[in-house]
This record gives sequence, C-alpha cells and structure tokens, in this order.
Amino acid sequence: MSDHPAAQAWRAYLDVARLVFVPGPGGAVHRGEGWFAMVSGEHNAELIVCALTPGASPRAVDKLVAVLGPELPAIVFRSQHADAGLSGRLEQRGFTTAEVREPLMTCARPPAPDTRGFRVAAAAGEGELRQGIAIAAEAHAIAAGMLERTIMHAPRDQVELWIARDGEEPISVVWLVRHLRTIGVMSMMTAPRHQRRGAGRALLTAALARSWTDDTDRALLVATPAGRRLYESMGFAAIDEVTTSFRGVDQQLLVAIGQPSA
Repeated sequence: MSDHPAAQAWRAYLDVARLVFVPGPGGAVHRGEGWFAMVSGEHNAELIVCALTPGASPRAVDKLVAVLGPELPAIVFRSQHADAGLSGRLEQRGFTTAEVREPLMTCARPPAPDTRGFRVAAAAGEGELRQGIAIAAEAHAIAAGMLERTIMHAPRDQVELWIARDGEEPISVVWLVRHLRTIGVMSMMTAPRHQRRGAGRALLTAALARSWTDDTDRALLVATPAGRRLYESMGFAAIDEVTTSFRGVDQQLLVAIGQPSA
C-alpha cells in the first residue's frame, strides 16, 4: 500500500479486522501490492472480507481472485483511490457491484455516551460471548456455528465484546478491537426486532467512551449505507468512499444494510 492517508487507514483496518475475521483454525490473511484478503475458512461472504486499496492495479484484482478461487463467496471493498475499472474486472469474474458506497470512516475522539436507558457493559465470560454470537447470528442470518469457529477464537486481550441490554435482555452487540493506537469497530448489530430504538447509539457511544485511553488516536470502521448517518452523528468522517463488490451475498442482507437489491 502507498503512503496516502487512506492507504494508512486501510493498513490499520487490516490490523484490527484480521483479529475478528481470521482467528479460527481455518483462517488466513493474504496480501500483496494494493490488495488483501481475510479468509475465515467459512463459506460465507460476510466472513471473507477483502479490499483493493489505494493504487491497486488490475494485477491486484487477479491476485485477489486467485486466492478466492472461482466459487468462494466474498465481499471486496475498492478504495476510491484505486482505478474505478477494477470493479468491472471483478464483475467479469462473477462479482456484482453495489450501488451505494460504504465508507471507511475514522473519528479522532470518543463520542459522548448516550445510553438512553439501555445498560451497556463489556461481556464477562464465555456465556455472555455466546449471547453476543447469538445476536450477531440472528441479525445477519449467519449460522452461529460459523461465528463460534471464528470470532470466538479472537484474542481476548485485544478484542472485546460489548453488549447493550434492555433490562436483562441482550439486544445489541459490537466487537471493539485494539491494535497499537487504533480501536476498530467490528460487526456492530442489533437484533431485528429491537432495531430503531436507539440501542446501537447507546452501545457504541458508551463502549467507545469507556474503551478510549490516552494512547488511543482514532476509532475506525467500514459503515454500511444504513449505518452511515448514525456514525456521522457520533463524529466519524469518511476517509475513503468505498465501492463494494460481492459474490454469494444474500439479497435480504443487502436490503437490510441499505444496499438496493441487485
């Protein structure tokens, strides 16, 4: 990757995201000039996350697709600072290009906590980790076993699950990942029956406020179209406007995250 600020942000994103997507026994990170692929070992696009970073060339697409093979589902982010024609090159290899961009976003200070009556705390013990897995599986229609084989193996000294509860019921979860001076916001989701009640805002504002230290420079995430306005209201700003290509993604999921169905 180059020294462009967006390239630096993508390097940081890879450092945090790999701790969530590939910690299981089947996981691997592949990378080259202008690209990377986090391959979980599970046959699910949401657990195989790739990027074409600033300065990526057509050869980067070829290298990335060679890692994925002809059928493995995947999500591929293309930086706005990479050639726009690379999305077409992916389409030639069976990918579909999303209509709405999904920005790579950063914020330089923690948001003010806004818990709105929800109770927010870091998960304590394996039982609460499994509660988080259950919410994530329900929200994104992923088999819980896939998440148990991947994210359950995340290093607990760097990856922390935060849960928002309505009374005693866990309803929203986010994984915060710390690497050097960056906090990565990974897989924030709310159970569908509890969405649009403010749980996501309560969860992330409180979790970041409590996790931020004097050694933290920034938080970093890739926003879905549906979540972008929420993150902007917390102080996140796009450092890269990302075009997303996908293969093997459920159409219901695309609608749920704010992408029009292809």
